[in-house]
This record gives sequence, C-alpha cells and structure tokens, in this order.
Amino acid sequence: MESTNGPNAGFRFLGACASSPHAAKKDPVCTYGGLVFAYSKSLARMWRPLATGYGGVVCVPEAFGNGEHSQVEHGGKVVITVWSTVPIGKFFQIIF
Repeated sequence: MESTNGPNAGFRFLGACASSPHAAKKDPVCTYGGLVFAYSKSLARMWRPLATGYGGVVCVPEAFGNGEHSQVEHGGKVVITVWSTVPIGKFFQIIF
C-alpha cells in the first residue's frame, strides 16, 4: 500500500494487516490499519478497514515514534508485484 497523501506520501507499507498495541486505548489518529490480501494463480482479493472508526489502510498512530509522521489514510495506491517465468502481459495498478 503506497500512501498518496499526508506526511508519508510516497512511502509503501506492506499489506499484511497490523494492529497497534494500544488498540484498547483510542489513539487520536488511529489504532489499527493495513491491507489484508489473498491470492490464487489468477486472482487477488483485498480487504481494508472501513473509513469509519479508528482504522485505515495506512495507520501510523500518535503513540508510535513520539507522534512523528502520524497519519491515517483510507485510500492510496495498491502495488502488486507478480513474478513469473513466462510472459504474463501488461502490468496494471489498482487505486482505491
């Protein structure tokens, strides 16, 4: 997931889904985030937190790094890299 806005614009975050150790407390920025994904030989599926609540596809809580570059983002650019030993055609990007 590539952030397209805010203090982390241009930075990429792994789509592994993450949660803050402070999830019991409501951080003023966000408490959880990430992009959950699954794939098969021909299809990729992605799930993201709802735009309501305390989550986002990019979540850097105020509790991390003394609040430096804190951000919640509900959209961004998904970058999918495919490795193949045979030609697979043109590359494409999905933007939320």
